[in-house]
Amino acid sequence: TTSGRLAEQLMEAAETIVRDELKESRQTLVDLQQKLADGSNKRGQEIFNLRSQRRELEEELCRVEAAVHSASTSSAALVAELEQHLKELEKEAATDEATVAAEFSDLLQQQVLERDALKSQVEELRRAEAEEAAKSEMAAAALRDREEAKKRLKDLETELSQLQAEEADARL
Repeated sequence: TTSGRLAEQLMEAAETIVRDELKESRQTLVDLQQKLADGSNKRGQEIFNLRSQRRELEEELCRVEAAVHSASTSSAALVAELEQHLKELEKEAATDEATVAAEFSDLLQQQVLERDALKSQVEELRRAEAEEAAKSEMAAAALRDREEAKKRLKDLETELSQLQAEEADARL
């Protein structure tokens, strides 16, 4: 009966251990279920947030695509306008180039005529200067000749006076 009692106690102890383990397992299971439920709620909220962000991003993408399309259309129009303006400028430049070339040619011809006229004037002035120099030289030569003639005349007059004085002395 001791062995019966011991068996009973062993049975009770085993039942207590099994009950405690069962209790712990149940608590672990409840904790796990709570943890899973919390994780599920958390994931559900994350999925909700992600879907909301996705909708916002899709809306923003639509706005950006519309802006890009508008900018692209506007840019194409601007490029066409600039190309047209460039063609007009090129045409105007070609016209201006012809005008400038003609004006330059006229100016060049005018400068050639002015240069030729100046050359003629320079040659005429040189001739006139040479003539003046020749006249000055002739005048200087004539002046020298005149001075010499005056000197000779004076010498002759002196000689004549001496001769007259000698003749008068010879008559007396």
